[in-house]
Amino acid sequence: LPRSPKLTGSLGLRYENNFYIPGLVWSVDTFVQYRDAMFHQLAEVSESDSYYKYDLRFGVRPVNYGWEVALIGRNVFDKTTAGFGAPYPLLGDFLGSDQLSLEGVERLSSIALQATFEL
Repeated sequence: LPRSPKLTGSLGLRYENNFYIPGLVWSVDTFVQYRDAMFHQLAEVSESDSYYKYDLRFGVRPVNYGWEVALIGRNVFDKTTAGFGAPYPLLGDFLGSDQLSLEGVERLSSIALQATFEL
């Protein structure tokens, strides 16, 4: 497809082991997302860079489930990327430049505490 990245991919891994307290299990999840460089629009003059983004999750739960508490980090290395881009002709015409474009920022870093309960 035109203006799409040549390569994208994602990989997720999970590791579980017994916790130091009997009856509890801890887990670590990691997720890596990759997107190759690309142009967002037909008339765009600057290419968005390729990137990797990393998410992490640490959880604790009983062996028989029932509940779980997890700490989740999204985009943990705070990689700023463009989610879309488009030429910005009005301001470009005013400034006498055809090299201006408008880009929207994708998800930034976040940390969350998650509690899950089975009823």
